[in-house]
Amino acid sequence: MDQEKRQYIILWISSVTGNTKSIACVLIERLLAMGYTPVIRTSGAALSQELIGKYQLSELSGTEMEKYPGLPVILCFWCRRAGMDDRSLEFLAKLHGRDILVFGTMGSLPESDYGKSVYRFVEEKVGEHNNLIGVFLCRGRIDIKRTERRRRMPKTHRHYLDDKAYQRHLSSRSHPDEEDRKKAVAFLEEHIDRFGPSI
Repeated sequence: MDQEKRQYIILWISSVTGNTKSIACVLIERLLAMGYTPVIRTSGAALSQELIGKYQLSELSGTEMEKYPGLPVILCFWCRRAGMDDRSLEFLAKLHGRDILVFGTMGSLPESDYGKSVYRFVEEKVGEHNNLIGVFLCRGRIDIKRTERRRRMPKTHRHYLDDKAYQRHLSSRSHPDEEDRKKAVAFLEEHIDRFGPSI
């Protein structure tokens, strides 16, 4: 693969509420500034078109991706049930032998027990068939409808939000914030040199 091709990085983005897109956008901007060319795969056509239009990116089809098995991957997902969202899992299942750097958003605190379980899930799932370079997690805003629905549940229900949990949910509304985005970029800069020689 020539030097031009070696600068390409596959960027997978799955985003529903915009949390993961917020992180992915600052990663794209930093990658472009560093001289890399991110080629994207996303969880939806509307997201692809938005990012292609904003950053003048190219979209990589599944067939094209298979042509370049050495290209590393940055995988941006949103957390679902202490794991990765279904579309990201489907994408990951197609990858073998790749260097993968992971960025995820979640409603809970990354340093919480729940956050630690997400780290373990990602490490195990990505490491099954690929080389995991690193995992970055940050908070993302929780849909207020979901928060209020759980708040109205009977107090005996296991998903009921007590006062402390309710405040934690509400505090997620400001995330990902500027500090989260700065930390994501710093994590990218710290780990990108760990990609193998095929980039």
